[in-house]
Amino acid sequence: MTTTKMSTWQTNHGEVTASPDILRRLFNAKQATDFEVFHFIQLCRAQRLNPFMRDAYLIKYGSSPATIVTGKETFTQRAESHPDYDGMEAGVIVMRGDDPSPSYLVGTFTLPTDDLVGAWCRVHRKSWGAALEKSVSRAEYDTGRSLWESKPATMLEKVAIVQALREAFPRT
Repeated sequence: MTTTKMSTWQTNHGEVTASPDILRRLFNAKQATDFEVFHFIQLCRAQRLNPFMRDAYLIKYGSSPATIVTGKETFTQRAESHPDYDGMEAGVIVMRGDDPSPSYLVGTFTLPTDDLVGAWCRVHRKSWGAALEKSVSRAEYDTGRSLWESKPATMLEKVAIVQALREAFPRT
């Protein structure tokens, strides 16, 4: 497979043209194989995602298999455009002091003494009598990589939001 061959596809933000080399540079994924980049392009094409607008990411660390991540904003934009969408709330879960019960906080603000243990999201659909709620554990998702080290609350909240929106709007 030629790495300089350009691919063009339609997205929700207009037409995109990119080569595997351009995408490797865009995501600092120089070790991504031709097949991994091809797979990324095909996913973007099928889902109408624009990698230049951060709709999707190609992540590659060393010789590990590449990971394709759809951006959180892609899910929020799709949910907001759905006629049944009726809002959401999200935040983090912390343990505070000697209290044995977790505290569910709105947003990602935590105190230096808080033990961040997870995140949550609640999604409302007009046709549902109750909200869909998802919570995620930090132990399952904290990879120790740069953003997880510097912004663990933000990263956890993103995971909870994406999980809840995926489940609430699976066909969107």
